[in-house]
Amino acid sequence: KKIMSKEKQADPMKRKALPRVPETSPISDSEREAMEILRKRLAEQKLEATDLTILRYVRGFHDFDQPVEKAFLSLVATLKWRAEKNVETIAKKPFERDSELKRLWGCGFHGVDKWGHPLVVDRIGACDISEMLKKFTIAELEYSHIHLMETLMDSKEALAKQYHKAIYKHVVICDLKGLSTSHMGSKFRECIKWVINIDQNYY
Repeated sequence: KKIMSKEKQADPMKRKALPRVPETSPISDSEREAMEILRKRLAEQKLEATDLTILRYVRGFHDFDQPVEKAFLSLVATLKWRAEKNVETIAKKPFERDSELKRLWGCGFHGVDKWGHPLVVDRIGACDISEMLKKFTIAELEYSHIHLMETLMDSKEALAKQYHKAIYKHVVICDLKGLSTSHMGSKFRECIKWVINIDQNYY
C-alpha cells in the first residue's frame, strides 16, 4: 500500500517572527501600496478610515503571511464594532456622570511626552471597584471608556498634524499606590478584562 505524504499548508493568517516597524519610520512604498489597497477595499464596502488608522493596521499586521488581508479583516471588524456601538455619537457626548466615576477610578490625560505621545495616568491602585460596580453598570463603564479612547484617538490625529509625523501610540502611566489584595478579586479582574479586550481589538 502506497502512502501519499501530504504537504503541510501554511496558515495564511499565521504570524511570523518579524520585528515591529518603528512608529517614526517613514512610510515605505510597500506600505503606501498596502494603504491604497485597503482604502479601495473599504470603499467597496462603503467604509472609510483615516490615513493614520490605516497605517496603524498596515504596520500592526505586517508580520502575517498575508498582511494586507489580515489588516483588512481586522479593520472591517473594528469599523463594524464602531457602528454597532454607535461610537461616533459616544465620541461627541461625554458620559454624563463622568466626574463621579473619575472619583472612583481616576484616569485621564496629562500632556504629552517629548516625542509627542499623549500621556494617560491611570490611578488603578486607588480604584474602588466594589463601590464603582454598585453605582455604575458595565454599559455605563464601557461608554465612559470608549469616550476616553476616542478622545485619545482624536488627540493623536491632531498631534500627528502638529508634529508632521505619524503618532499612533500613547503612554499609560499606572499609579499603583493603594493597590492591595482587594484588587485581585474576580469583579476587578473581569472589569480589567473587558477594558483590555476593547483596547486590544479596536484601538
